[in-house]
Amino acid sequence: MTTDELQHLMKKTASQSGYRKLVLLDTRGENEFRVSRLANAIHLDPEETDLTKVMKMIQKEAGTSRDPMAVVCYCAIGWRASIMATRLLDELEKPENQDIKSSLELYNLEGAIFKWANERKDLVDPDGNDTDMIHTFTRLKGMLVDKELRRLDP
Repeated sequence: MTTDELQHLMKKTASQSGYRKLVLLDTRGENEFRVSRLANAIHLDPEETDLTKVMKMIQKEAGTSRDPMAVVCYCAIGWRASIMATRLLDELEKPENQDIKSSLELYNLEGAIFKWANERKDLVDPDGNDTDMIHTFTRLKGMLVDKELRRLDP
Protein backbone atom coordinates (compact mmCIF):
# COMPACT_ATOMS: atom_id res chain seq x y z
CA MET A 1 0.00 0.00 0.00
CA THR A 2 1.41 3.41 -0.89
CA THR A 3 1.69 6.21 1.62
CA ASP A 4 -0.97 8.19 -0.24
CA GLU A 5 -3.35 5.22 -0.22
CA LEU A 6 -2.84 4.73 3.50
CA GLN A 7 -3.32 8.41 4.25
CA HIS A 8 -6.60 8.33 2.30
CA LEU A 9 -7.72 5.16 4.08
CA MET A 10 -6.88 6.65 7.49
CA LYS A 11 -9.00 9.72 6.73
CA LYS A 12 -11.95 7.64 5.46
CA THR A 13 -11.76 5.28 8.43
CA ALA A 14 -11.72 8.20 10.87
CA SER A 15 -14.58 10.09 9.22
CA GLN A 16 -17.01 7.33 8.23
CA SER A 17 -18.47 4.90 10.68
CA GLY A 18 -19.17 1.57 9.07
CA TYR A 19 -16.22 1.94 6.71
CA ARG A 20 -13.74 -0.93 6.76
CA LYS A 21 -11.65 -1.31 9.88
CA LEU A 22 -7.99 -0.33 9.83
CA VAL A 23 -5.33 -1.93 12.02
CA LEU A 24 -1.84 -0.41 11.88
CA LEU A 25 0.97 -2.64 13.12
CA ASP A 26 4.22 -0.82 13.89
CA THR A 27 6.88 -3.52 13.67
CA ARG A 28 9.80 -1.35 14.77
CA GLY A 29 11.70 -1.64 18.02
CA GLU A 30 10.36 -0.09 21.22
CA ASN A 31 12.88 2.79 21.10
CA GLU A 32 11.71 3.71 17.62
CA PHE A 33 8.04 3.48 18.60
CA ARG A 34 8.63 5.79 21.59
CA VAL A 35 9.78 8.63 19.32
CA SER A 36 6.87 8.65 16.87
CA ARG A 37 4.35 6.51 15.06
CA LEU A 38 1.33 6.67 12.85
CA ALA A 39 -1.76 7.64 14.83
CA ASN A 40 -3.52 4.67 16.44
CA ALA A 41 -0.74 2.25 15.52
CA ILE A 42 -0.16 -0.78 17.72
CA HIS A 43 3.39 -1.72 18.58
CA LEU A 44 4.25 -5.26 17.53
CA ASP A 45 7.68 -6.53 18.45
CA PRO A 46 9.33 -7.50 15.15
CA GLU A 47 10.65 -10.64 16.85
CA GLU A 48 7.19 -11.78 17.99
CA THR A 49 6.78 -15.49 17.31
CA ASP A 50 3.35 -16.13 18.87
CA LEU A 51 1.28 -15.35 15.81
CA THR A 52 -1.84 -16.79 17.41
CA LYS A 53 -1.56 -13.95 19.92
CA VAL A 54 -1.07 -11.46 17.10
CA MET A 55 -4.16 -12.72 15.27
CA LYS A 56 -6.21 -12.37 18.48
CA MET A 57 -4.89 -8.83 18.89
CA ILE A 58 -5.91 -7.97 15.32
CA GLN A 59 -9.38 -9.43 15.87
CA LYS A 60 -9.74 -7.50 19.12
CA GLU A 61 -8.77 -4.24 17.41
CA ALA A 62 -11.13 -4.87 14.51
CA GLY A 63 -14.04 -5.78 16.75
CA THR A 64 -16.55 -8.54 16.25
CA SER A 65 -17.71 -7.32 12.87
CA ARG A 66 -17.02 -9.42 9.77
CA ASP A 67 -16.74 -6.22 7.75
CA PRO A 68 -13.66 -5.83 5.56
CA MET A 69 -10.53 -5.02 7.50
CA ALA A 70 -7.18 -3.66 6.32
CA VAL A 71 -4.09 -4.57 8.33
CA VAL A 72 -1.05 -2.50 7.43
CA CYS A 73 2.40 -3.44 8.70
CA TYR A 74 5.12 -0.83 8.68
CA CYS A 75 8.63 -0.30 10.04
CA ALA A 76 11.51 2.07 9.26
CA ILE A 77 12.42 0.97 5.73
CA GLY A 78 10.15 -2.01 5.07
CA TRP A 79 12.24 -5.08 5.89
CA ARG A 80 10.82 -5.99 9.32
CA ALA A 81 7.27 -5.20 8.23
CA SER A 82 7.56 -7.38 5.13
CA ILE A 83 8.81 -10.28 7.25
CA MET A 84 5.90 -9.85 9.67
CA ALA A 85 3.37 -9.54 6.84
CA THR A 86 4.69 -12.76 5.29
CA ARG A 87 4.46 -14.55 8.63
CA LEU A 88 0.89 -13.27 9.09
CA LEU A 89 -0.05 -14.50 5.61
CA ASP A 90 1.22 -17.94 6.59
CA GLU A 91 -0.76 -17.74 9.84
CA LEU A 92 -3.94 -16.91 7.90
CA GLU A 93 -3.64 -20.24 6.09
CA LYS A 94 -4.23 -22.17 9.30
CA PRO A 95 -7.70 -23.69 9.67
CA GLU A 96 -8.45 -21.71 12.84
CA ASN A 97 -8.02 -18.41 10.94
CA GLN A 98 -10.28 -19.14 7.96
CA ASP A 99 -13.11 -17.04 9.44
CA ILE A 100 -11.02 -13.89 9.53
CA LYS A 101 -9.08 -14.60 6.32
CA SER A 102 -11.97 -13.71 4.02
CA SER A 103 -12.43 -10.26 5.55
CA LEU A 104 -8.76 -9.34 6.10
CA GLU A 105 -6.54 -7.59 3.59
CA LEU A 106 -2.89 -7.48 4.63
CA TYR A 107 -0.46 -4.82 3.42
CA ASN A 108 3.11 -3.65 3.88
CA LEU A 109 3.50 0.14 3.73
CA GLU A 110 5.53 0.99 0.63
CA GLY A 111 8.51 3.14 1.60
CA ALA A 112 7.69 2.54 5.27
CA ILE A 113 7.64 5.25 7.92
CA PHE A 114 10.78 6.92 6.52
CA LYS A 115 8.93 7.78 3.30
CA TRP A 116 5.86 8.78 5.30
CA ALA A 117 7.96 11.18 7.40
CA ASN A 118 9.84 12.60 4.39
CA GLU A 119 6.47 13.37 2.79
CA ARG A 120 5.57 15.30 5.97
CA LYS A 121 2.55 13.14 6.64
CA ASP A 122 1.14 13.11 10.18
CA LEU A 123 3.08 11.41 12.97
CA VAL A 124 2.33 11.40 16.68
CA ASP A 125 4.46 11.01 19.77
CA PRO A 126 3.59 8.58 22.61
CA ASP A 127 1.17 11.16 24.08
CA GLY A 128 -0.70 11.53 20.80
CA ASN A 129 0.75 14.96 20.05
CA ASP A 130 1.83 15.86 16.54
CA THR A 131 5.55 15.49 15.87
CA ASP A 132 7.87 15.65 12.89
CA MET A 133 10.64 13.58 14.47
CA ILE A 134 11.41 10.02 13.41
CA HIS A 135 13.76 7.50 15.01
CA THR A 136 16.29 6.60 12.35
CA PHE A 137 17.29 3.17 13.72
CA THR A 138 20.97 3.78 12.86
CA ARG A 139 22.97 6.77 11.67
CA LEU A 140 23.51 5.12 8.30
CA LYS A 141 19.83 4.40 7.74
CA GLY A 142 19.09 7.88 9.04
CA MET A 143 20.53 9.23 5.83
CA LEU A 144 17.27 8.11 4.21
CA VAL A 145 15.38 10.66 6.31
CA ASP A 146 15.52 14.42 5.88
CA LYS A 147 18.07 15.79 8.33
CA GLU A 148 15.66 17.96 10.31
CA LEU A 149 13.44 14.93 11.05
CA ARG A 150 16.13 12.57 12.42
CA ARG A 151 16.32 11.38 15.97
CA LEU A 152 18.20 8.40 17.38
CA ASP A 153 17.12 8.39 21.03
CA PRO A 154 13.61 8.53 22.46
